[in-house]
Amino acid sequence: MMTQQYHIAFSIFFKHQFFSDGDLKSFVVTPTAKTALKLRNMGAMIKTFQQGFHVLYDTLAHGNNRSRSGFFENGEVLKFIVMNNDTNFFNYTADCSSDISGNYFFFSNSKSDSSPSADVKESLQIGAFVGKGDLRPVDTKDPDLFVKPFGMIAIKLHKNLEETFVISFASAATYWCYVITTAYLQELAHPAIVRKETKEVFKGPIPIQLTANTTASAFFSTAAVLQKERPAGTCQLVEDYNTDNQSYKVVLPALPGPDRRHLSSLKTTEEYKEKDVSYIFI
Repeated sequence: MMTQQYHIAFSIFFKHQFFSDGDLKSFVVTPTAKTALKLRNMGAMIKTFQQGFHVLYDTLAHGNNRSRSGFFENGEVLKFIVMNNDTNFFNYTADCSSDISGNYFFFSNSKSDSSPSADVKESLQIGAFVGKGDLRPVDTKDPDLFVKPFGMIAIKLHKNLEETFVISFASAATYWCYVITTAYLQELAHPAIVRKETKEVFKGPIPIQLTANTTASAFFSTAAVLQKERPAGTCQLVEDYNTDNQSYKVVLPALPGPDRRHLSSLKTTEEYKEKDVSYIFI
């Protein structure tokens, strides 16, 4: 009796600049009902893992040896539903800030939905990173889906299909703003925020309104900073900062970076009003 032997037909990996290891692990992938039936009839299956999934095919389907190219012969289109488990995803992801409630991501190796099998491309996303061009209006979703997906993947099988696809997201870049709210820190003389490695001095102190009756001192980075799971560099709170010789006394030697779980919409200065700002309260 011959046993089933599965080999990888193709793999899809999810990547994100934000994470230290580069792997995006918050997506859950399932085949559509029609694709699940196709896979079963084709002697194939999906194998998911934290940062992606494999589609496996039985090399001994129906008792006969079958090659990878043989598995692709019928030119089927396989569709997969992508759901996202990270509610903070858009806090640290670039170029995808459109209203996701009315859109979903669509990734495909076909140049058009009705293209023949030869009219395919090597990547599933439009640019180097996923962006607004990869979004589609919700009314274009597969009619068999009752709930709007976070994303859809459509793979057209053909004899030269790539073994691996990578869907990559870019980190958002925001201006960092440290807001001093602790009472004793508000009493510092000539405070400043200094990035230890580069000696960058944040702009400030700038009065910022916290509530109708409360203001605080804020310090803004001079340029947007790429968001990272573990921020590079160390920012320090100092006092007695002398602009002439850049001398100072360190008060807090290692300030935290932005928390991706929190966004704030404080009333800020005109200079930063239209910019993406990450607020860090100390």
